[in-house]
Amino acid sequence: MKYFEIILEKISDEKKRCFLQVLNEGKIKLPPFPDIKGLLTRLANLGMKLALVLSDTEAAIVLDIIGLKHFFEPNTILTGRDIGKDSYFLGKKLKGKPAPDKFQEAALRLGIDYNKTIGFEDAWSGIQAINAAGMTSIGIDREMQGHLSSAHYALRSFTLLH
Repeated sequence: MKYFEIILEKISDEKKRCFLQVLNEGKIKLPPFPDIKGLLTRLANLGMKLALVLSDTEAAIVLDIIGLKHFFEPNTILTGRDIGKDSYFLGKKLKGKPAPDKFQEAALRLGIDYNKTIGFEDAWSGIQAINAAGMTSIGIDREMQGHLSSAHYALRSFTLLH
């Protein structure tokens, strides 16, 4: 690794550490995606199994701090830290979005066939990954700009789902 890349990595790590510390101390409030807590509560009350696939490496910690982690089945929150790890179910190393690997892995950890799952995403690469996994994709496009046009369905927010 080049010297410049090492310095950038250290700066990035320190930035994440400081952000998580400030968030954990309650000095800032990080609101979850609008309407997500209501949807997760409703799905949990219906007995739905929930997994989460994110690119962020610190997502599980943030979810715990903002009080959403308990909605997801144990061992089904896949983050950027899972990229490159071996998948027991897929028999290969996991790739990040837009590869379908982490979405397929999440479904298999829940014991559910891919084509019987729904994936929500607010990013193009995530919609590509969900579609490639054979899942039904729902794009959450707050501005309805059309950048998620490859999703099977598009919504402005989660409010329409409660």
